[in-house]
Amino acid sequence: SMPDIERLPIIFNSEINGHRYGHIVLAVRYNGKIGAIGLSRRPELMYKNWGFEGLTELILDYKNSYERWQHKLNKIKVGTLIPHEGCQRVSDVVDWAHTVISLKNQTWEEVEAQLHKKGRLLRWEPSLVT
Repeated sequence: SMPDIERLPIIFNSEINGHRYGHIVLAVRYNGKIGAIGLSRRPELMYKNWGFEGLTELILDYKNSYERWQHKLNKIKVGTLIPHEGCQRVSDVVDWAHTVISLKNQTWEEVEAQLHKKGRLLRWEPSLVT
């Protein structure tokens, strides 16, 4: 077990040419920096190098990557942190879609505000300097 590494599932629901897709990535936070891993044929949708400052910054990078491949994001689902305690099945302890954000009928600024809120609750957003 590596308790100083935090793991967070994120699900992206996208659409292209009438076909809908779901994509799960695992965001990983260590020493205040964030990266992600997942499965995809596209390298920029498969992983994100470690070094993002906050959850919102990471998700914005994914959004831009989807748009480069003409995918329209419909929903972003942010789960809960995956515990390090032993368990029989991950599905017993992980809420895969704790926060569901629909991108329909919302501006990116409204979506970003919801992501910032979730990120602050998780302590995955950088502290604001006042």
